Amino acid sequence: AKRMLIITPGDALRRYVAGILPSLDVGGVPIRTFPAFAQESVKRLVPALKKRKPTDETPMGARRLKRHPVLLDLIAQLIREEARAWDAPIEQAGGPAVLRAWVSRRNLPPVVRVERTLDWLTKNAEKAGLRGGSLVAARKALQQARRELGDPVETWAELLTDRGRLAAALDAAKAPYYQWELDQLINTASLQVEAPLNLQDYDPSHREGVDGRALDHGELQGRLDVDDCAILLRICQLKYGAMTGPSGQRLRFGHVVVDEAQDLSPLSIQVLCGLVPEDGPVTLAGDTAQRLVM
Repeated sequence: AKRMLIITPGDALRRYVAGILPSLDVGGVPIRTFPAFAQESVKRLVPALKKRKPTDETPMGARRLKRHPVLLDLIAQLIREEARAWDAPIEQAGGPAVLRAWVSRRNLPPVVRVERTLDWLTKNAEKAGLRGGSLVAARKALQQARRELGDPVETWAELLTDRGRLAAALDAAKAPYYQWELDQLINTASLQVEAPLNLQDYDPSHREGVDGRALDHGELQGRLDVDDCAILLRICQLKYGAMTGPSGQRLRFGHVVVDEAQDLSPLSIQVLCGLVPEDGPVTLAGDTAQRLVM
């Protein structure tokens, strides 16, 4: 982690900061708005989302709930449940010894946990009485767990479309919300998790409307807003134990500086704080009297 990352609230300030850094003898520092950084990072870490276009058309109610602090605990809870769901398949495939190895590593991030259990299996298979078909079955179960637990997209889709889970979390936190906001979130997310609209299916002469705009202008289907990107990045952090993902690439900085931090959601701030090593420096500049979210 050798670089600094600077997050600014808009392109005008980004250009201004870029202009003054050389005079401070600071060069090679990436300067991004948070939406640009989040969208670039998601596509870099999650190859399955590379073709997803951004959108800023998310309705107000859905956007508010995507930025709600309750999602921080909800994401962590969902990821723990996903990992626990593999207890039975792993025991069935590998028996009690493999299950003990899996359960004893439950405090690790899920992807790291699977990899450590696979390492254990390689070194201790004979001692555990696993050979031939039983060894193959245990290894296959863990490899399948690695693929599924390492997928942030399914977790994101499950999180934002599970009405009961969302309502229960908001109620438990005594968080005020309206039913129409929850309806709006479920409806919006249900469109976003679908595959993007493919204009190649349309005759070239019919890809624009009468107003001259592309047919997918303002479309939510298959698109990601900045809060989706923040959620996906947080899921990657918790699944992999670092800012990495299915691509295997890793994002890490020596120092993160965030200007106008009060404009970001707690989840977005958590994502940025997770970009530095443990106890690494993060500078948050802003006015707490103007904060948009507690």
